[in-house]
Amino acid sequence: LDNVEARITKELIQRCDFERIKDQIMRITKDLDAVRATPATTVIESCIDKARATVTVEQEQRAKEVLLELKEVMDCISREPAKLVPQAGQALHLIEKAQAEAPDSKKVADLLLKCLADLSRLFLKLKAAWLADADTARALKEVAQRGDDTASKLLLVTGGTCDRPMAPLVQHEIDFRAEQLSTSLISTAERELGSNNIGGAFDAMDALRPWWTYLKDVEATSLQVVSIFCKFHSCAAQEFSEATEEGDKDTAEAVREFAGKFDTLRSSFEGLPPAESSGLVAVLHLQEAKTSVDKELAFLDAEVEKAGLSLAKVVQALEALVPIWQTVYSADETYGMKLLKTCGGLEAWAEKTAAVCPTSKVNGLVKFAEAFDDRRLRLSPPEPSSGRLQLRIAEMAAASHLKVVEEELGKPKGMNSKALLASLAAASEALHADGGSEAIKGRLSSAMDTTMDRVATTFNETVKAGDSRKEEVLQQFAGQFDDIQAGGCKGVVEADGTAHLAPDGLVARLQKEREKIFEEQLSAIEEGLKPSSK
Repeated sequence: LDNVEARITKELIQRCDFERIKDQIMRITKDLDAVRATPATTVIESCIDKARATVTVEQEQRAKEVLLELKEVMDCISREPAKLVPQAGQALHLIEKAQAEAPDSKKVADLLLKCLADLSRLFLKLKAAWLADADTARALKEVAQRGDDTASKLLLVTGGTCDRPMAPLVQHEIDFRAEQLSTSLISTAERELGSNNIGGAFDAMDALRPWWTYLKDVEATSLQVVSIFCKFHSCAAQEFSEATEEGDKDTAEAVREFAGKFDTLRSSFEGLPPAESSGLVAVLHLQEAKTSVDKELAFLDAEVEKAGLSLAKVVQALEALVPIWQTVYSADETYGMKLLKTCGGLEAWAEKTAAVCPTSKVNGLVKFAEAFDDRRLRLSPPEPSSGRLQLRIAEMAAASHLKVVEEELGKPKGMNSKALLASLAAASEALHADGGSEAIKGRLSSAMDTTMDRVATTFNETVKAGDSRKEEVLQQFAGQFDDIQAGGCKGVVEADGTAHLAPDGLVARLQKEREKIFEEQLSAIEEGLKPSSK
């Protein structure tokens, strides 16, 4: 036993194969237990525990200096937010170093996990600093991922779990910032294009480029970007045509130089459909406007025949026709019949698709119809023969959403309130701008009335049953319902700061139901307190 005990040293404990050696030692000591009054296994386990404690103390002592240095770095981050990314990387380096110095210390692991939590809070607190540009944000995301990987190793020591990893939090902030910037920069680009300031619009889209990797999978944003790039084509082609006609060589050359920069910019927006022709440079060198018109009309006709028509490509093709259409039509009015035929096919496809597509996708067709109408208005004469497509598709979208509403209202129980509200809101929004037919408005009004009646009945039963939790849910539903019925005007308040109740709204109706129940209960109590007559 003394021989075995003497071999248990801190050096042995730190060997990578210690667990295998320990198993061999414990088998030997179990044999000794049979011939000893004091169990040998107990003695050896105590020796192992003491050796481990010695190793842990030494590890913690080695990690102490690293922890002090780590504290200085964390303090520096708090004092100088601008240095967050490089200092955060240094902090991660020190955390990893401290963990390497004391890999078995639960105490050190707890301290390092606390430091990582503090670092995560600093990331959120100082997000304005690292969200200033995409490269810094990307670098911090990498630091956050390193932090999560390190935290996973530390949790193996402590036996805990990670509730809030850093990387998803950072990614959420990056996505939110990218969405904010896209809204602002796309709006700026559209405004500058409307003022014929192509350079200003280009600068806005160039500023969006570093963030595009976080936006390229957002279909609505992609459609907006495609639309803007199409307008770039239109504006540049028009300016080039005017400069050529006027003999302004300097301007024409400037537009050619811009076209090269623009094509480079557009190619950096991954995931968009290929640019019309070979890019703006090729468009500027097209010799005959009729050739371009024939190509775009043929493309649109072929796209309608495809099983998977690309809305973005269709809008792009229509926009490509705009700057050259007047020149072609004024020279040969037979192109008017070609345009009417092509646009008629697109409208027929849109109406047919809207009638059968899933409710979740019909709003995309409404936006397409709006984009289509915008281009079609500028492709005249000839004037559209069947009015605005957006009005027809919007009514079909409303009908699709109302079908969902009516299906939910038709359920005797188990109604999906979220689906009901979402579909009511979508139907109301579709009809809000341009009204719709009397039939569809009647369906919407009937659905609203049925919803109010059903909720009022359920509320009455709930209040009588004393189910306060369900009562609160119904009141929240009523508030959201009234917002939809009022056209989305949320947060309306009176002069004294109290919430405004629409007199014919569901919230007001539920309040009346409550008052009615209270009066009935009070009457019952009063009746019960009257002395009985004999």
